[in-house]
Amino acid sequence: MLDIYSRTVNAQRPLSEILAEFFPWCEEHEEALSAIFRAYGTRKRAFGVLDLDDLLLYWQALVCQ
Repeated sequence: MLDIYSRTVNAQRPLSEILAEFFPWCEEHEEALSAIFRAYGTRKRAFGVLDLDDLLLYWQALVCQ
């Protein structure tokens, strides 16, 4: 799940595309994965923490300004 989440966040692409391209055996779990990823994002915001993928996105945003 971590690899799916990371690819989705870093590629800035929909979960359905990432599953179809890289994890076709997980496509039937798209709805559950989406719910888990939303809950994960909510928890990170609630605790005021970032993960490595967040840091990479912030770094990219700074570089591209």
